[in-house]
Amino acid sequence: MTKLSTVPLPHQSVSTSDTAIALNAALDPTRPNVSRLYDYLLLGKDHRAPDRDLAESLKFWLPGLAYAVQSCRSFALEAVEAAAESGCGLIVDLKCGYPLRETVHETALKANPDAHVLYVDHDPVVTAHARALLADGPAVEVMRADVRDDLGSVLGHPYVRARIDLAEPVAVVMTGLAEFLTDGELTAVLGTLADTLPPGSRLILSHVDPGTLPKQAIETATAACANAGILIRLRPARKVRDLVGGRWSWAELPPESIHYLFFDEPTTFIGGVATLPLKEGR
Repeated sequence: MTKLSTVPLPHQSVSTSDTAIALNAALDPTRPNVSRLYDYLLLGKDHRAPDRDLAESLKFWLPGLAYAVQSCRSFALEAVEAAAESGCGLIVDLKCGYPLRETVHETALKANPDAHVLYVDHDPVVTAHARALLADGPAVEVMRADVRDDLGSVLGHPYVRARIDLAEPVAVVMTGLAEFLTDGELTAVLGTLADTLPPGSRLILSHVDPGTLPKQAIETATAACANAGILIRLRPARKVRDLVGGRWSWAELPPESIHYLFFDEPTTFIGGVATLPLKEGR
């Protein structure tokens, strides 16, 4: 039986000061919040006037934005369903966002009644909502963590370690996350996942893609986000493939599941599924 690589838990939990800072940012009613912004674009209900104002401004410059975000959500749920059906016993959603009508755990459990889901988000308000609305049974757990420096605590979480014998692959959902990480942070996250998870595990990834959109529209939209304190890293599809492909394989999955990488030119997002290859000697 393959065992989970040892990932030490951090010696200290999130400090009170860090929690206060995050809470202040999440609760500030005068500034947009990225989780609430996504919620608005996904037709959720957890958003405020500044979030809606920024979203409408972005939609003016990027008319396909809402459709793109919603398409990525649909893609993620389809990929989760395929992963659960294929035997992934644990789904880890590293940036879960506010609860929506169609959830990752409901999708996974329909495909595999024995599946378990760990929801992760750095936003304390998001995780509070998730605990209240999603974590209603042993199949679901919610954790607050910032994967940039807390990924070890996520993978070493008792819920994860108790449910992974790692004879089974794991599916990791990274939608609405990678574009907020630097190249170094993204590479580190992907490397830690590759070092820790068993062969055959799946990475479900989406990413903002500037594609063929007008340069002025991209610059104006990213500047509007930056002015609101939301820093987005735009990467062309080729760079996303290269960053992920260092440790993960974009090999095509079985025909009944999501294939390799799909592009929808009118949108501003790409999405794909990568797998963790078998290690030498296995």
